[in-house]
Amino acid sequence: MKETQIYSLEPTQSSIQVEPKKSTYLGSKTPHKGHSLFCLDPHTEKISLVNKQDTSVHVIKGKAQIRSKVICDPDKYYCFALNKKNAEKIFKRMLAY
Repeated sequence: MKETQIYSLEPTQSSIQVEPKKSTYLGSKTPHKGHSLFCLDPHTEKISLVNKQDTSVHVIKGKAQIRSKVICDPDKYYCFALNKKNAEKIFKRMLAY
């Protein structure tokens, strides 16, 4: 025979306090078809492909749009390019001025 237990529906307090991350919206940019987002670390001079963090689908006026969110580091430079070689050229032009 099973015993019945009464569960309380009141919220319990947790000992861990988690602060929500604040994100600042910098703007939006639509890349050309086939282009990817690259970043340059000026300290190591290394160019790498940026991974998208969050992806969501929005339906606006019957058309589905895919929105991706990228977390940007303020110490790095970002650009859209077709491949790594083109990204190098863009970053050289950026840093020349």
